[in-house]
Amino acid sequence: MIEFSNRLDGADAKKLPRLNCCRISMTAVAAGNRYAGKLLEYARGLAKRDGYRQIYISTGNIGLYEKYGCAFWKVMKNAKGDDCRVYTVQVG
Repeated sequence: MIEFSNRLDGADAKKLPRLNCCRISMTAVAAGNRYAGKLLEYARGLAKRDGYRQIYISTGNIGLYEKYGCAFWKVMKNAKGDDCRVYTVQVG
């Protein structure tokens, strides 16, 4: 599951433009088809088209987004108040 939150703390919230997706889930049948990478590439294309330079992804997954060139940024709170890992990737 990929969970995007529009909650950022302090100065970070003021620096980042928003292009949010609420939630994306995959079934076990879809696993292994590299859909996460395909969705990430699609999101990068949309972000580039709209003038964004970077994408931020908050997730509980460890290891998935590194496969697609994302780098761990920091741990933040998601919309439920739970810790989540935030990854970032350049758009263009």
